[in-house]
Amino acid sequence: MSDRIAVMEGGEIRQRAAPQEIYNRPDYLSVARFVGATAINEMLVMIRGGAVSVNGRPLKLTLAGLVDGEYLLAIRPERLHPAEDGLGDISLPVEQVEFIGNEVDIRCNGSEIGAGAIRVQLRPESFAQLSHGRHVGCPSANDPRQIGVAKIGVSGPSLGLI
Repeated sequence: MSDRIAVMEGGEIRQRAAPQEIYNRPDYLSVARFVGATAINEMLVMIRGGAVSVNGRPLKLTLAGLVDGEYLLAIRPERLHPAEDGLGDISLPVEQVEFIGNEVDIRCNGSEIGAGAIRVQLRPESFAQLSHGRHVGCPSANDPRQIGVAKIGVSGPSLGLI
């Protein structure tokens, strides 16, 4: 693979950078959706005074400096982690666990937060305690590098995606 690549959309270059940079810090939501083996998780959130809530449930996540409003929050499947039942910013029930060799693909039911299926990827040694009916939690760290947001109805670069 090249040391620098360009991602295009509609005949225009959206981002030009090293592959790892594009994956970890895409400039546009469309780039985040395009890059990666597993689809990025997306859910609608409200941000008020930096506080983030999803479907009326507050998260332990603060995203300061953003204008209050509705955003699309994007999280890569490998950024989610197991949580004790009922704990975590967002605690979702596991519906399916699939062992794929060097990783485990988990599908959670996101209906209680207004999302569809939420995908999680774990290393095999990290999923021993997970099974159908257990829960997976959202990152609780205030680290904007793990979470991305894109303002609804605004075209152009996203703000700190992933």
